[in-house]
Amino acid sequence: MIVLQNISKYYYTDTSVTQALRKINLEFKIGEFVAITGESGSGKSTLLNVISGMDAFDDGEMFFCGEPTFQYDAADWENFRRNEIGFVFQNYSLIGHYTTVENIKSALLIMGYQEEEATRKAVTYLEKVGLKGLEKQRASELSSGQKQRLSIARALAKNTSIIVADEPTGNLDRETGDQIIQLLKELSKDKLVLMVTHNYDQAEPYVTRKIRLHDGEVVVDVPVNEQDESVIDSKTEQEVMAAAKREDITADTTTKEWKKKQYRIARIFARMNTKTQQSRAWLFRTFLFLTAIISFVFIGELFANADDTKTKNYDRDIFYQKNDSRLSVRKKDGSAMTTKDVAKLKQIRNVVTADQYDYANDINYYVDKGKDYTYTYGTTGSQNTSDVISNGYEEVSTGVRSQYHDDKNVKFLHRNKFMHSATCITKADLKKGRLPKSRNEIVLYEDGKKKLNSTVEIYFTSSNIMGSETYYHNKFKVVGVLKEKTSQIYFDNDLCHMLSAAADGDQCTLFYSFDLKTQDYLGSNQFYLVINDKLKGSEARVSRNHLLQPVGYDTYSSPVEDIIPGDDALTVQFNTNRKGLSKETLKLDDVRQKLHVTDKLNDQSGAILEVSEEFFNKIFTRKSTQCSVYIKNYTKTDQVIRDIEKAGYTAVSTYRISSVNYNENKVMDRLVFIGISVGILLVLIIVEILILRSLMKIKIKDFFVMKSMGMQIHMINKISLFEMTRYCIEALLAAVVVMLGLYAAGIPVIREMMIYYGVATYLCFFVYNLLLEYATVRSFNKLLKGRMAS
Repeated sequence: MIVLQNISKYYYTDTSVTQALRKINLEFKIGEFVAITGESGSGKSTLLNVISGMDAFDDGEMFFCGEPTFQYDAADWENFRRNEIGFVFQNYSLIGHYTTVENIKSALLIMGYQEEEATRKAVTYLEKVGLKGLEKQRASELSSGQKQRLSIARALAKNTSIIVADEPTGNLDRETGDQIIQLLKELSKDKLVLMVTHNYDQAEPYVTRKIRLHDGEVVVDVPVNEQDESVIDSKTEQEVMAAAKREDITADTTTKEWKKKQYRIARIFARMNTKTQQSRAWLFRTFLFLTAIISFVFIGELFANADDTKTKNYDRDIFYQKNDSRLSVRKKDGSAMTTKDVAKLKQIRNVVTADQYDYANDINYYVDKGKDYTYTYGTTGSQNTSDVISNGYEEVSTGVRSQYHDDKNVKFLHRNKFMHSATCITKADLKKGRLPKSRNEIVLYEDGKKKLNSTVEIYFTSSNIMGSETYYHNKFKVVGVLKEKTSQIYFDNDLCHMLSAAADGDQCTLFYSFDLKTQDYLGSNQFYLVINDKLKGSEARVSRNHLLQPVGYDTYSSPVEDIIPGDDALTVQFNTNRKGLSKETLKLDDVRQKLHVTDKLNDQSGAILEVSEEFFNKIFTRKSTQCSVYIKNYTKTDQVIRDIEKAGYTAVSTYRISSVNYNENKVMDRLVFIGISVGILLVLIIVEILILRSLMKIKIKDFFVMKSMGMQIHMINKISLFEMTRYCIEALLAAVVVMLGLYAAGIPVIREMMIYYGVATYLCFFVYNLLLEYATVRSFNKLLKGRMAS
């Protein structure tokens, strides 16, 4: 069955060459129980390794079943060990964290058995070697004798024609050793059993042949006990070998079917490793989870800094509200936006809401006294009018209400609340009440003070529409209460239109100090119109505290009530290039409209002119020509703009339009963040490969056991890949869940970073970590291949 002709084996070091075997000539047959003896270093184990294909010979030839093996490559030797060799070692070569059943099953799986059949056979062979009842016991928990019996059961279950045993009784007591040798004797009845031993006296009663080596040469080869020919009966050796072959699986590993099985087998081993090494599995998961969290943050930072918009200064003169989730949308023909347009825009993916009155979204409102605004009282009595103009203008611009009367002055503290019209919400958003139906009605969330049907005083300013020194205020009735807790107040559509009309180019100018000689007015002043429901027709009211600019050589300015007579004129100015104006309105362009300024002055800021609703609607016939669209987050900007344009509109990002001129400090900060992120991601690659590869070295011993059972090296590689990929995916999913939880918790740093996590970002995150895991496994497999080759 096995024929060795002039076999020699050399071991090489950097400084010397050692000949372990010298021209060995031996022949072995089925039914033999051969004891190989000799002192340490004589070549016993080397001979066993050459015969079993664990080690390659350098000279000579080995024949198996009459066929030479000189042409065998690594895959052929793996096939030989898998199908023809059963191993029993002194150190048992068991996988300690596997159960007894799993140790035997692993050998059968490597041979190609289905998992269910492998498990059934494993249980059967455990019973044959006296280990019944220990099916769920880990191999590491067995006694020495039980471990050796398990090793024999594994070799027996493979049903191979050859069993090699290297010092199988070396770690056992005399009684247990005798039992093991008797068991091997039983196996030799229809197999070839080759046993290396230091204790020949113990084996002598059982073996059929003794071979003694000295310095790598055979010095003794004699029969000991007669072979029981009746066991083999009249069968030829070839028939015995054929009977020993597995009947239910093929030994051919070159077929496509076998290559498909390899993936299944590798996944089973990966699953068993995960189940039987929980502590190790959690160690890998924890480490991969930490690296996933780090990579998640810095990949997010890279995407966050990919857009250089944040490196620019924000110009509030364009869109006062600094909001990177806001888009300004218009129709392509410039006509007015309608509620149907708003409803259509709300249906676009990633749109949170839409407001028909875009300009109103840049108007600040102040509702909470002490938080949004405050009052001071008294006058600056020592100052004259010119002092106020020359020295006190900044006070006026910050909201001081009156410099000339013992009256309260208002100062605005925070400009962080912006108007939204009721077009942003529906009845479904209300817990109780209704939507606004008139200018002085609002909807809000109850906070204890502001309740349904209560009255609320609110101030309004708009720096880029009316100027910072101009404000409007009124009292509003709460007619609806929102379900969702929010500080946002929703105003009536007509109020939003009224306060933002000037942004559409609809303005008026008050002329005063009429010169009879020139038949012209010497002074004029810009006004912003608001509606006073108590006024009728051409009645108008101006502010008691408005200061008119000097006329001619007059260095003093006077309050409005000291200059304006009871009757004066307004000129309405329009941008006639705008579309959507009626013919009647166009006729009003540059035509002076008579207004009667009543004796009752209003309490608004100086630039506010109160008129009747009739007059206001006559002049400002147009509704809003653009609306605000709010999206989920800034990263959706480009996609939503494309979708809006497909729907027939034009859109711009108010944040991008208003971001002008690069800020050198912000540019440097961006470059630093990018550099740090790239550097950490690169360092993470090196650290993970080094640490994980070190942790994976724990498995090398197990892989050597698998190799001895005939597992191919590329299948061992697949086990590592499947196992680590599973840990990696679990860690990545856990990292994503944790980061989403932190995002939901409202942690500012996380929220700011995670808005940039779209499909592309998540894809980069998973690809980066999976490629890193793959590179780590490749590095380990390369190390493992070198270890096995040596």
